[in-house]
Amino acid sequence: MKGRSSGSLLIILVVMLVALYAIVDLLLTSGNMFSRLSLMIMIPCALAGLAARRTAMVLFLISCGYVDLLKRLLVVDGQISKLDLYYVLGIPPITLGAILVSTLAGAMSGSVKIRSRQWTWLALAVAMMGVTIIAQVRETGWGLGQLLPALANSAFYTVIVFLVPVLFPTMEDSLAMLKKVLLCYVPVALYGMYQQVHGFQDFEIAYLLTGLSIEIKQLVYGEVRAFSTLNSPTALGAVTMILAVLSIVLTQMRHTASGRPFLGKAVGVFLFCIFVGGWLSSTSRSAAVILLMGAAGWWCFSSGPRTFLAYFTGVTGMLMLMVFAESLLDHLRDASLVVYDIFGSNKFGEQLTRLGTFTERLQGFSNLLKNPEFLTAFGYGADRGIDPSDPLYNHDLLSNLIVRFGLVPVGIGSVIAVWVAVWLHTNLLQIRELRVRSMAAACMGIVVGMIGSSLLSGSLLTVFPNNVFFWVLVSCVLVGFQSRSTAEDAEPTPELRRPGRQGQPAFARYGNGAPRPPEPWNSPIR
Repeated sequence: MKGRSSGSLLIILVVMLVALYAIVDLLLTSGNMFSRLSLMIMIPCALAGLAARRTAMVLFLISCGYVDLLKRLLVVDGQISKLDLYYVLGIPPITLGAILVSTLAGAMSGSVKIRSRQWTWLALAVAMMGVTIIAQVRETGWGLGQLLPALANSAFYTVIVFLVPVLFPTMEDSLAMLKKVLLCYVPVALYGMYQQVHGFQDFEIAYLLTGLSIEIKQLVYGEVRAFSTLNSPTALGAVTMILAVLSIVLTQMRHTASGRPFLGKAVGVFLFCIFVGGWLSSTSRSAAVILLMGAAGWWCFSSGPRTFLAYFTGVTGMLMLMVFAESLLDHLRDASLVVYDIFGSNKFGEQLTRLGTFTERLQGFSNLLKNPEFLTAFGYGADRGIDPSDPLYNHDLLSNLIVRFGLVPVGIGSVIAVWVAVWLHTNLLQIRELRVRSMAAACMGIVVGMIGSSLLSGSLLTVFPNNVFFWVLVSCVLVGFQSRSTAEDAEPTPELRRPGRQGQPAFARYGNGAPRPPEPWNSPIR
C-alpha cells in the first residue's frame, strides 16, 4: 500500500510540474500561443497512445472533432505559419501512430495477442497506403510537402481497421467506445446550430480571411453554412448523420451481463434530434443519404434476400439516374425556379433546398455517357474536370475517378470493391448471434450510405474526419466477424466415446439410473 501511495504521489507531482512548465511557457515564450498549446497537447496524447492504448483511441476519435477549432484559434494570437498548422493538425495522426507503435510492440513482447486475420487487415491497410502514395506521386511527384499531408490526412487512418479489432475485440467493447464518442460529439452538433442562428464568430471570420480554408467562399457569397468545430459543412453534415443513426442503434443494443440498453430510448431520440439539427445547420443535402441508407441497411443486411434487393435497387437507381440525367436536367431547372419562389426570401431555406449542385452532378453523369473524351485508359490527372468551362467538368465521385485515373485503374478498383463487398456480406450473414449481426448490419449500412453519398456529392470519403469514421465503422463490422469466430472457438467439442458398455455411465446398465440391487451374501459375484 505504501508503494502504491508513493507511486501515485510521484505521478501527481510530475503532472503538476509539467502543468507549471506549460503555463510558464505559454505566458513567457514568444510565438503563437495556441501553436505551443497544441504541441503540449500532442506530447501527452502520444504518451497516452504508448501507455494506455484503449483510452488513447477514444481520445483520438474525440480530438478529430475539435482539432479544427484549435486551428482557427491560431489567428487570435497573431500570424499563422505552416509549422503552427502542423502542430495542430498533427495531434490525431501522432496519437494514432503512437497507438500503432505500442500495439505492435505489445505483440512482439507477447502482452497483446493478435490473430492471423488481424495481421491480414494490417497488411491490407499498408497496401492501401501504398496505393495512395503511388497515386499522389503520379500527380505531384516525390515532394514530401505533398506526400506527407496526403498520408497523414487520409491514407494513414486505414490502420484503424487493424487497431480497433485488436483493442476492442468484442462487440460490447466497440459499442461502449462508440457511445463515448457519440456523447462527446454532442457539442459539435449544438455549436453548428448556434452558428447557423448567430453566424460566424470574429475569430472564425478572421481565419477564413487568411485564405487557408476553401470556406472563404461563404464570405464572398454572404452565406452561412455551419461547419461547427469541423473543417467544412460537408464534414459536419456527414458526421452528424452518422451519429444520428448510431444514437438510435445504441437504443436497441443491450449489455450482455445486465441486459440494459447502451442508450435509453428517450436519450437516444433526444440525441437523434440534436444530430439531425446539426445536419440541418450544415445544409449538406447529400448527407441525408447516410441516414436513409444506414437505416435501410440496418434492416436489409441482416438477411440474404434483403441484401440482394437493397443492392439491386441501389445499382438500378444509379444507372437510371445516369441514363436519364439529360432529361432530369430539363425538369430540374424548372423545379429550381419553383423552389426559389418558395424559399427565396429565406436564406436558410433556400440553401437547404438548393438544387444547383445536384444539377452539376447530373451534368457530370450526362457528360460521362455522351462525351467520349471522358473514357481514357489512364486518365488525365488531377488538373482536369475542375473548371466549369472544362468539357470534362464533373462534381461526382465516379466521374472524377474516371477523369483522374482512367478506366483501367477504376475498373480494377471496382472489381476489388465488389469482391470485398461480397466477402463482407457473406461473413456478416454467417454471424449467429442476432445482436452482433444487427450491429454489424447497422455499421455496414452506414458505410454503404457514405459511399452512396460520395457517388452523388463528390469527395466525401476524403474529407477529414469523415474518413476516420468510415474506417471505424468498417472495423466494427470486422469486430462482428471476430466475435463470431471467438464464439465458435469457445464452443465445447463433444467428447468421442467408443460405443458399447464403456461409453455408458456406470449406472446405465442397471435400469437407467436405478440403484444397484443388493447382492445376496452367498452370491458368487460377491
